[in-house]
Amino acid sequence: MTPVFRPEVTVMSNTGIAKIFMHGRSQAVRLPLAFRLPGDRVRVRRVKSGFLLEPTDIEAWFAELDRFTANVAEFARVRDLLWQDWTAKA
Repeated sequence: MTPVFRPEVTVMSNTGIAKIFMHGRSQAVRLPLAFRLPGDRVRVRRVKSGFLLEPTDIEAWFAELDRFTANVAEFARVRDLLWQDWTAKA
């Protein structure tokens, strides 16, 4: 089955490639647009397979989650309408 591109639905990617570079004497990571975090600082934590970046501005982070959730709800609504239309024709 070939995936269909639907511009009205925003989908977050699970993986990506980030650029690592030196900034003065510090190593920095340039995140792809799909992985951008709000604010100017992140919390860094070691996990089993590497490290995890978490936003420190929790309010902005939850606002971004709310925006994503709204898109998921819209996707489900459109999917249900299409299903109803398809089953009515069958």
